[in-house]
Parts: sequence; structure tokens; C-alpha cells
Amino acid sequence: MLLFLSAGILMHAVTSAAYYMRELWLGILSYALFTTLILHATAEYLKTKGKTPSCELFALIIPLFAIYFIIFTRMFPNDNYLLSHAVFGFFGFILLAISVNFMKLREIDKHHAYLGIGAAGMGGLMIIHPLLFLPSFQKPAIFVSWSITYAAFGILLVSSIFNLVLTKHFLLPENSLPVIELKRQIQLITPPQYETIKENLKDFPVLAFVRSLDVPEKWIAHYVSTTPAEGSIPPTNLAYMAQLASDYFRSLQEKGSGGGVVLIDCPEYLAIYNGFEALVKFLASLRDMALIYGGNLLVVVEENAFEPQQAKVLKRVLGT
Repeated sequence: MLLFLSAGILMHAVTSAAYYMRELWLGILSYALFTTLILHATAEYLKTKGKTPSCELFALIIPLFAIYFIIFTRMFPNDNYLLSHAVFGFFGFILLAISVNFMKLREIDKHHAYLGIGAAGMGGLMIIHPLLFLPSFQKPAIFVSWSITYAAFGILLVSSIFNLVLTKHFLLPENSLPVIELKRQIQLITPPQYETIKENLKDFPVLAFVRSLDVPEKWIAHYVSTTPAEGSIPPTNLAYMAQLASDYFRSLQEKGSGGGVVLIDCPEYLAIYNGFEALVKFLASLRDMALIYGGNLLVVVEENAFEPQQAKVLKRVLGT
């Protein structure tokens, strides 16, 4: 995502330079690339959250832009220069659609809302952009106000994206962590054993992917659910869970606190949404991470939650 964002910012810089050189064709082309790159970055980011862009919104862009362009041609039929700038309105509608997609994620993280506001502001200003070339609007104060407002929304958009992408997913305590001792690094445990683990590791920042939030306060718990909420992860987003686990193990290793503990209390729930084969691959990758970083992986399995053959596969893959 950062690659496309960086390229998008570069294209926006080219647009500014094109305006300074009065090269309209270059400005239109570079802003088109800027919008495309931001749109692609949005789609890639939404995938990491188990979401897909709202196709209905983007389907509305063409008729909305058609109406928008018709209005301008009726209002200014002889002003070809102004009408040529109306193409920026199309990019503005795309930014508005991007804004709506991110506003839907505002419950997960407030920066989604800030990003949505930034995109909406930039989009709205691009829609009214052609008006700046009307004689009645060609005043320095108006142009400066438009430019400052546009820049403020742009900074908000970019800073929000960087906050979402670069901010650590969790904060480990600064003080030293207690030493943990488990029988084995990789374990399939029963619900009663899970209750014991919660008591024994209540003071350790266990990274837990759970269906029940009845966990110790010091745990780093992520609620696995299809309902968007702060700290929740869609069950289909195994890649994001694996990334969190990798970051967690690495952070504890860098802190010099020994191996961490990753716990999953809902393997059957993950199997329902992803299939058993995908679940096994996911758990196998977590197992490898735990072994590489000297960490621990605990998987809570209900009795008879899996068929006998599936249970054997789980034990074999996890090496338990």
C-alpha cells in the first residue's frame, strides 16, 4: 500500500508542477494517475481488513459525472478551457467514493474517519475546481483559500494513511515481563485447560484471537467476528492475523523478553469461514513463527469439534 501511496503523492506533485507550467494535459494525466494509485491503495488496504470496495458507489460515478458535465456545458457552452477542467470533477467523485468506503471502517479505528474526511474534502474541492477559472472567481483571496483548504485535506488524508499503515498494532508494557514456562511450545488445549492458562498467564501480554472477550485485562485480545468493531478481525482475514502474530513475536524478541504466547480459541469458527485446509495452513505458519522466535502457540479445541481424521491432521501438522 505504501508503494502505491508514495507513487500517488509523486503524481500529485507532478500535477502541481504542470499547473505551474500551464500544461493542462500533463495536469489531467498526472492527477488521473494520482487518483488511480490512491484507489488501488484503498482496495489493497480494504483487503487486509477483509473488506471489498463498494462497487455500487463506483457504479454511480459515471452517471453523476455525466450530469455534472451536462450542467457545466449548459452553464458555460463557449468556455472550452473551463470545460476541459471539468474532467477533474470525475476524479473528485472517485475520491468521494473512496471516502465513503473508509467511513464505514471508522468504528475499527478513528483514523479511518480522518482519512475519509480528507478524501471527501479533496474530492469536493476538485468537483468545484472548474469554477476557479470563471472571471468572477479569479481573485487571489479565493484561489489562496481554495489551495490552503485543499492542502489541509491532503495532509489529513496522507497522515491518516501513514498512521493506519505504520502504527504498531499493539503496545507492549515498558516494564520487564514475567518469565513463562509451558510444557511445550505448541499445544492443542481443552477448554478447562484454557481456563487454567488464563489464570496462569493473566499478567503476561498474550496475543489472543478469541470469540469470547472474557480474557485477562493484560492480554492483547482481538475479537474474531464478521461485525466491524474496534479491535475486531474478520474470520476470513487469516493473513492479517498471521501478520499480527509475526509482529508480536518479533517485538517480544527485540524486547529481550523471551518467547511470546499466541492463543486461538476459535479454530472451528475459522474453519467454517475459510475451510479446514486453509485453517491448517494458517496454524502451520503460526507454528513455524513460534519455533523461529522461541514463542508459544496455544490452540483451544473443543472435544469433537473436528472429525477424527481432521483432528489427526491438526495434531500431525502442529507436531503435538
